[in-house]
Amino acid sequence: MRINRIVEMIKGGDVLLDIGTDHGEVIIEAFKRGYIKKAIATDINEGPLKRAYLNISNAGLLDKVKFIQTDGFNNVNEGYNVVNITGLGYNTIREILEKPHKRPKFYVFGVQSEIEAFRKFLSDSGYKIIGEELVFDKKFYVFIKTIFASEKLSEEDIILGPILKTKKESIPYYKNKITKLKRKVPHYEGEKLEQIKQEINIYLQAIKNLQLPTANRFTL
Repeated sequence: MRINRIVEMIKGGDVLLDIGTDHGEVIIEAFKRGYIKKAIATDINEGPLKRAYLNISNAGLLDKVKFIQTDGFNNVNEGYNVVNITGLGYNTIREILEKPHKRPKFYVFGVQSEIEAFRKFLSDSGYKIIGEELVFDKKFYVFIKTIFASEKLSEEDIILGPILKTKKESIPYYKNKITKLKRKVPHYEGEKLEQIKQEINIYLQAIKNLQLPTANRFTL
């Protein structure tokens, strides 16, 4: 399910740069659907890149894919117009994006942790979120589609997601976030405790808003 959702988000760009390709399944599925014409598969480690090579070879796509063992955008000299970076941590993705690179038509991201910090980084760094998708596969995964365009997110949008907050499917995700925050309450005091309580209230208000009839919803 995660692969399918990622592939749907990369639709619209015909040359894919898949950073941290791992198994190469995103590339294979994108070709199967006719979404891309070429791909570049990169990984910092030799093992995952070999695995991707084998899978892509078995799919009969070797002539359409270039493989590069590298860190992020380093040594990527070929052209591309969509970048996929999913399955990596917030700090790793941030470090990759902070290095000079050719800007694509759009990016697709999936951070393994610290989604709120990542949204703030995007907002502060000149990226505009144009899509957010939520997938539950044993746990919740959030995938973000961005373009390079200025957009300052509010505190609520950083916490909720500017697009997720408009989707009813976000309700169980927000409830899960509240449960995790409530577990933290006994362990904090002062300013940090107030911050946690404020986040809980933001999620509660978002849930209430999403439960209203569409015509009666308001923007946080």
